[in-house]
Amino acid sequence: MTSTDFFVSLSIYDPKNGRHVFFKTDGKRFEEDRTIKISCDAKYDLTVTVRPPGIENLTLLKLRMGSDEITPDKKTEESKGIIYSLSWFTNGYKPTKKGARNDLRIGFKFAQGELIFPAQVKFYPLSDSTHVVWGTKWDLQTASQLDCLGAGADGVWASLCEEGAALGHASSAVTMMNLVRLGNTKILKKYNCTQLRKSAMAVTKLTTGKPPHPKQVVYGERAVDLVLGSAGVGDFDLAEFFGIETPNRITTLATVEMIKDRLVNLFGDHEQFNDELCGKMKEQMLLDLRSGKKEEYHSPAGIALLFDKAGGKLTPEMGEAISKVSLNSSHHQGLIDEIRKEWDRWDNQEEGDDKGDGMLLFDSFYHGFMAPYFGCYRCDRTKKAMKALDMDQDGYVDWYEFLVYIKWALCQYPETTDPDVLLSIAFEEGLIPAMRDEKIMKERLQ
Repeated sequence: MTSTDFFVSLSIYDPKNGRHVFFKTDGKRFEEDRTIKISCDAKYDLTVTVRPPGIENLTLLKLRMGSDEITPDKKTEESKGIIYSLSWFTNGYKPTKKGARNDLRIGFKFAQGELIFPAQVKFYPLSDSTHVVWGTKWDLQTASQLDCLGAGADGVWASLCEEGAALGHASSAVTMMNLVRLGNTKILKKYNCTQLRKSAMAVTKLTTGKPPHPKQVVYGERAVDLVLGSAGVGDFDLAEFFGIETPNRITTLATVEMIKDRLVNLFGDHEQFNDELCGKMKEQMLLDLRSGKKEEYHSPAGIALLFDKAGGKLTPEMGEAISKVSLNSSHHQGLIDEIRKEWDRWDNQEEGDDKGDGMLLFDSFYHGFMAPYFGCYRCDRTKKAMKALDMDQDGYVDWYEFLVYIKWALCQYPETTDPDVLLSIAFEEGLIPAMRDEKIMKERLQ
């Protein structure tokens, strides 16, 4: 029996968005380095190409996508190979949990046997039109374009932003800023480069109806973040060039000074925002990292809860600032509105001046919200939780004080869709651990 070399390829096309699916590079965090992005409850057009044509008994009978077996809709023979067209419906698949991936075994069933290809995917809700399409095919576009310019090319054809042109093209905004970074003075004279960021953001919004992805280089919201305590590559500071403030990205890599600046910028000066407490906040982030907790510390709610866990006392200014923070998803506001209805119901049951004042007495707040998580009505643990919530120490729980924990929960678990689940996260993942971690931190420092 003689062996024959052949080639099989699979293309997954999203007809709703008019493009092929994207993948993301995960490095070594999971079994595979790359993860294919798939929407739940969607239809995908699949194309299987087998070449060279004319190989005996190499007819595709079925294509297996996980538990789905798909029969080809159409078979076309061309000089380059045999092309099979199929349709795959992802009804019944559930969105992948945060920090997880799905194994999807892809099987090509031929008359002579089956080829198995292990794929790693992440399923997204059909409503998530941002994450499922964010990515590039190989991400070599800008490097290739700069290489061509360095070799003598005297121009580029491109969209100002990543949108509005073929996937994988190098946008002129990113290319031009790389030339500026490399010291090209002619481009500075010919173009108003300081407006490239605003222009690319505006064109993206006009093209897609949404702002650029936060991690889009040069003109994404987070493109100018200060992460390591240094402002840019070499001597070039992107934020300074565009004349905008560099926000400190708060991670385990942030310095104590960066943490302090972030607190002051968000909530104003306060005697608690000192080197000692900010050092404890950094230590708390490292403790979370070592214990396997993956939390966000940059948002107003995120850094406020970190401050609380590290031994700080939440201030009224923190509560007021967080209450004004806009939410990224409309369903988040709907969840908050549902909780506020329940809050108002208990508030309107109070008597005298306490009725309908936007604040709850201890009894009302305990019976309305705390009882499922604090079984003892008058025990020390319950009193400590009330003290943590009462930022201005007036004996009441203000709505904006409680909102700190609710918005933190939404930042950490944005996929939450049930108000009771949201409350459970706010108490069990936010308030209670903050009380425990604050106690541990104080014991360690004694």
